[in-house]
Amino acid sequence: MAIRVQESLFSKYIRILVVVSCYWFVSISLVFVNKYLLSSDHFKINAPLFVTCFQCIVTVVLCAVLSFLASIVPSLISFPSIKVNISILRQSITCLISPTLGKR
Repeated sequence: MAIRVQESLFSKYIRILVVVSCYWFVSISLVFVNKYLLSSDHFKINAPLFVTCFQCIVTVVLCAVLSFLASIVPSLISFPSIKVNISILRQSITCLISPTLGKR
């Protein structure tokens, strides 16, 4: 049986600070990457929906990997489990696809 060490208040604050700082860094970086990809003369990507969908897919994959790693090594990684509700997924995909099908 594992012995759980009580975390001090200071270490909790440091953990929160690190998580918020990482979130802020990733969020701001993503804004600048999007700006560069979509307005740069070097890339000339005229597909903002593709960029957005790709970023969402990468996010889902990263969350799935972190969830899997947290189930294997819970002492190192703390991440919630992912539960997929198929009926909600179907409704979401239908709502996304149905407006585009009527505009042919």
